[in-house]
Amino acid sequence: MPSFFRRLSSFRKNRRRSPPPSVPDATVKNDEEKPSGKAPATGQNVLKFALQTLSIASANVPFASVLNAAIEPLLAVTDRIEQISFNTQGLVELAARIELLKPIVSEMGENPRGEKIIDGLQREFQSITNDLEEAKLRGKLHRFFNSVDNTSSLQKHNAILAQLIADATLLTVHEVLQSVRDIERTKFQLDVSSTFELGDITGETTVTDPPGP
Repeated sequence: MPSFFRRLSSFRKNRRRSPPPSVPDATVKNDEEKPSGKAPATGQNVLKFALQTLSIASANVPFASVLNAAIEPLLAVTDRIEQISFNTQGLVELAARIELLKPIVSEMGENPRGEKIIDGLQREFQSITNDLEEAKLRGKLHRFFNSVDNTSSLQKHNAILAQLIADATLLTVHEVLQSVRDIERTKFQLDVSSTFELGDITGETTVTDPPGP
């Protein structure tokens, strides 16, 4: 289990016995990790930053070049997504999961299952890119991000990423989703539009006023 998750698990146990500290060390963004420039903290920007830092983390893993090859087109399509209120929370949800992948990928060189895990991530990133490209081409991005039900593309990919993280860390999916929510609260504190109502621990989001078809 990557040290990130060991620290986060320890933090949760301590939190039950004492008043919570301001922010756990495991989820504090270091100065060197802050994006350059003065770009506003939008859902689009936090997803791009998460992808960029994951690409850096994978650079030192010899067999992770295939992951970088999948990150680049996902970054490109993310850059073309118009920042609108209805997709903000969805972008943040993806970013939080990708943020969790950074410590996992950086330790893959020492993991006997590393290549298999990287291969699964690479295929999933390609699938996300393909679905976003198709939704954008058809003018149906709201359907990708609309998670009124569990059949949306967003919820499908959220579930797959959570399972991949669980498989790589030997955590339960429930524990992974708790970590996702910790990151959303502490690192990606965005002013999400009131058209969103945050869902339960499964990471679902309810759109109370979705765009038309």
